[in-house]
Amino acid sequence: MANREAQGSVGGDLVGSSPAVRELLHQIEEVAPTDVTVLIEGEPGSGKSSVAQTLHRLGRRAGRPFVRVEAAGLAEEFFDSELFGYMPGVFPEAPEVREGLAGVADGGTLFFDGVDRLPGDSQGKLARFLDSRLVQPLGAAHPRPIDVRILATSRVDLRSEVRAGRFRSDLYYRLRGFLLRVPSLRDRREDLPALVDHLLSRYGTRSGKEIAGISPAALEVLLAHPFENNLRELESEIEQAVARTPSGEMLLPGSLPLTASSGQVGAGEVHLRQYRREQERGMVLEALDVTHWNVSAAARHLGLSRVGLSKKIKALGLRRPSFPLGRRRMPL
Repeated sequence: MANREAQGSVGGDLVGSSPAVRELLHQIEEVAPTDVTVLIEGEPGSGKSSVAQTLHRLGRRAGRPFVRVEAAGLAEEFFDSELFGYMPGVFPEAPEVREGLAGVADGGTLFFDGVDRLPGDSQGKLARFLDSRLVQPLGAAHPRPIDVRILATSRVDLRSEVRAGRFRSDLYYRLRGFLLRVPSLRDRREDLPALVDHLLSRYGTRSGKEIAGISPAALEVLLAHPFENNLRELESEIEQAVARTPSGEMLLPGSLPLTASSGQVGAGEVHLRQYRREQERGMVLEALDVTHWNVSAAARHLGLSRVGLSKKIKALGLRRPSFPLGRRRMPL
């Protein structure tokens, strides 16, 4: 329902130099030193939570509590006890004072994650709290003021939700002191090489490996993938690929779950013909990659004629990478 611990440092979400990321970073630099309430919108997996952590880390409340509240869990029957706490004896199973999450965050940042999923019966309570900044634990005689900065994330455009009658307008305008929109991965695809390098370093360190970069062929596989779940999906892909790559070696297409021949295809998820094409594409790319795009050598590696492989390259729509192969530390 909620997490009382401060979140970790920013991950790979804000790595990159695309116009979309540069604009986001510029806005973060503008608003982080202030105490204005910030609404962060973006698709699932796009890195909204990391943006919230960055705002806290760069603000004047850095070093103070950063308390995350899972908004979907704030149903009306739990709202007061979870957010404001309670006094002894209010519940038979509550012999002691319990500090609510708002009180824990006093002096720091209170982060409502997924506010678009906040139940309708709790939206009014949250709006009143944001207006008053008063905390009154259940069973307490009087409320007390608290000093917190409010951050919130939403997977959807909350203005559209207001128009559709699914989100309270008074809560929306209290949350939208400053609006940040986090771009999807498809809107910052040019950042993918830098993101991959960052994630290789992260997961290589965690697993005690030194990964010698990613091959152009493996990078092409990633660039061609839609990544509907954005950075979350990319992180999963790289983490699994690192686990399959020996230390000291380069990540090749065969290590990616996207092209792993041992992967299972869920019924109805991927058409069998498309699945086979993806496997073939991965095998051809890997052969071309390890031979530095020497078509004759790659053909021998695959057991094909040079003419046969040339036709397959054309049919699969493959192109030699435009950047120098040495830049990606190709093996000799």
